[in-house]
Amino acid sequence: MRTILAVTLCLLIAIPVFAAVEKHKVTIRQPYALQDKVLEPGTYKVVIEGDQAKLMKGKREVIATAKVEKGDRKYSYTGLLSKSGDPTPKLEAILIGGTDLRVVFGEGEQKEVAKKEAK
Repeated sequence: MRTILAVTLCLLIAIPVFAAVEKHKVTIRQPYALQDKVLEPGTYKVVIEGDQAKLMKGKREVIATAKVEKGDRKYSYTGLLSKSGDPTPKLEAILIGGTDLRVVFGEGEQKEVAKKEAK
């Protein structure tokens, strides 16, 4: 009986942790600066966990400070908000299509991780 109670308690604690991770895909059609890195055109998997967003394309992974905000309406398509930059526009937010969510990038720490090939 104690084992069943312990397993149930662990599952109830773990469910909110998994629910906090959000995953989306976004296609970038031109280069954008994200904090101090440049995102090349392509389709990226965006994973938001806590105050960080990971943008992954192939073996390249860029981790940036970000937060998820609710917009004032539901976005009909996924879009990018940017600010003019020299030489590339600065990515400020991703509007997630089909939801009222937007991922807003901060000015904080950002890093790039090269994924190692699995052998």
